[in-house]
Amino acid sequence: TMVVVIFLYIGLASVGLSVVSPHDLGTKYLDNAIGGIAMNFPIGGQILGPWVGVTAAIILMICANAGLIGCSRLIFSLGSNYQVPQVFARLHSRFRTPYIALAIFSLIAIGIVIWSKNQMLVLADLYNFGAQIAFFFAHLSLLTLRIRRPALERPFKAPLNIPLGKGKSIPLTAVFGMLASFAVWCLVIITKPDGRIAGFSWMILGVIIYAFYRKKSRMRIAGSLKVEAIRVPEHKPFELKHILVLARLKAGTEALQTAFQLAKHHHAKITVAYILEIPESVSLDAQIQEQEHMGEIALKKAEAIGREYHCQLELELIRSRSIDQALLQLVKGHNFDLAVITTTKNDFNKPSGMIARLERFLAQAPCKVIFCKT
Repeated sequence: TMVVVIFLYIGLASVGLSVVSPHDLGTKYLDNAIGGIAMNFPIGGQILGPWVGVTAAIILMICANAGLIGCSRLIFSLGSNYQVPQVFARLHSRFRTPYIALAIFSLIAIGIVIWSKNQMLVLADLYNFGAQIAFFFAHLSLLTLRIRRPALERPFKAPLNIPLGKGKSIPLTAVFGMLASFAVWCLVIITKPDGRIAGFSWMILGVIIYAFYRKKSRMRIAGSLKVEAIRVPEHKPFELKHILVLARLKAGTEALQTAFQLAKHHHAKITVAYILEIPESVSLDAQIQEQEHMGEIALKKAEAIGREYHCQLELELIRSRSIDQALLQLVKGHNFDLAVITTTKNDFNKPSGMIARLERFLAQAPCKVIFCKT
């Protein structure tokens, strides 16, 4: 890779300066240097010019995409290590990507392009400010590792290492790279006001966010934090598409709120059912107006709460001989992922009553079940 990169950079500069003068590259073709070189080829220049422009546009799009991916993964890493708020470490439930970090940095990139007013030199100054800092600290980190952890396994070492004794050595390439990067960074600060102002403003903003988050999380600002990764093999993403919740007139709203919050978080559909238990002595089709009215009130209450959470609701008033059989038929017939059941303190006072029937449902239910005691 080193050989190819050196060859390409030297070759590009040699070819470019062979067909276009440095003055023309710095003035006439300042915004389109590669296209200007291609158009000045003695043979085929008029054909190569447009193709180079199209290729450059594609490469720039790929580079912009790679830059946004890199920024989002970097801020995700910082969030995972408690350097910035945890919201940046949040992953998309389906694609498993740091979607919030991606969205924020995309908006920042758009804002920077608009602020630069299409001036490439402004964007180059901003890039040089950040890139030279990154290169400087990359070289400095390499030198630090060589001193602090000399016995670390290193499959590859750059040539020209300076021995320091006791098995320690530092690469001369890293020393030159660190000094050169720092020199270019100082040059940007001294001669480029846009890069200097925007760069330092960005750094100050980062320090403020870091300090505020650490203080809010009750962590030392200057202290190091060890993050331990724990593997939980049985843990799997919890996805819900359809939730069943049992509505009851004389019970609290905790079960409904729990179901609606889960449905909103998982973008799941929710069915609220009120089960009207009909005794054996009465026909299932018998008119029981008072009980039906109570069921309608319970469903209307559930609908009102559901609208507060903007959930997609289905309301069902079901007649059945037993509540456990009705619930079983529902979860088996509609492929529910979760059933949320309401219980009250009075249900536990009668061992042969509601709790006994719900236990039978729990033993046979094919989906997950949550009980909410009110």
